[in-house]
Amino acid sequence: QATVTANSGTTTYNGTEQSVDGVTVDGLVNGEDASVLSGVTTNGGTGTNAGTYVLTASGTDGNYELTFVDGTLTIDKAQATVTANSDTATYNGTEQSVDGFTVDGLVNGEDASVLSGVTTNGGTGTNAGTYVLTASGTDGNYELTFVDGTLTIERKAITGSISVDGKTYDGNTYTNTHGTLDGVISGDDLQFNTTGAFTDRHAGTGKQVNVSGSISGDNAGNYLLTTNSSTTANIDRKTITADVRALDKLFDGSLAATLEGVLNGTISGDEVALQLNGLFDSLTLGENRVLVDASLAGADAGNYELSAPDSVNANLQGFVQTEGYQSAIVSLPSEQPRLNAPTDGDYVLNVDDDALRLTNSGQ
Repeated sequence: QATVTANSGTTTYNGTEQSVDGVTVDGLVNGEDASVLSGVTTNGGTGTNAGTYVLTASGTDGNYELTFVDGTLTIDKAQATVTANSDTATYNGTEQSVDGFTVDGLVNGEDASVLSGVTTNGGTGTNAGTYVLTASGTDGNYELTFVDGTLTIERKAITGSISVDGKTYDGNTYTNTHGTLDGVISGDDLQFNTTGAFTDRHAGTGKQVNVSGSISGDNAGNYLLTTNSSTTANIDRKTITADVRALDKLFDGSLAATLEGVLNGTISGDEVALQLNGLFDSLTLGENRVLVDASLAGADAGNYELSAPDSVNANLQGFVQTEGYQSAIVSLPSEQPRLNAPTDGDYVLNVDDDALRLTNSGQ
């Protein structure tokens, strides 16, 4: 009695036909080996794809009653890594996607097309962000490991332009701003929010204004904003008025006038004062015109434009002989007025014939 066992073997898929052959024999006597069993043959044990292939032995021998045991060829799956594709796109308002995969570990020149059981899912989106693409499935010849891919939709770059309004001095740096956007997809919900402030509050031309902008709205997350950070504008001087009056005065032979005035329209807290100078237009008694020279002084004077009258009216009053004056005249001594010259002989008093320029009736 002898037992013939067909050989077995294990290998890994390599894309080519692989096989196992031969037998082993138990029970041979007197040192004989399997070569004595010339009537024994094998069949099978050959395959290409991963799997199990039976090798059978059969035949007869004149000296041995033979029992046969099958062998097997086992072809294990090869290892392969399936990586879902990745891609980068820029937001354009439409649905975008990535698909497909690559494979590492394929043998014998095979490519991804042999993995017919592998599919992908996901990797599709419209808004800016990251969308995962997954691959899954099985294959008869490969043990598969899967790596996700991603579709990255980047924000669309847009440009903002911020302008500002000039203004009339109001004591603060605030200004109205306006903004426009270039590159926005038609129909998207997007607002451009802008702010701005002068670098200082004082009146001037071509003054720097620091500005900033941001976007909001349902589609704001799909955009990357670049905008200007400064611009220029004017702060015009604020026109203010002055109420001016001249005080009446007694005739004193000069044109000088005394003026009083108040400013209207100044910003609370500003350091600004009204300076006034006045002259009567003539020495004519009675109501007279007083010429006004008005100006501003103080740290904030440069922020204002003064509107003041060129002239105002006031009375230039002549000498009035009041009752008190008349009483003083009556109380004067009755002696004849006379001139007293120094008694020192070094002085000489000369009197013109008509030093007082009196009329004949008054002499």
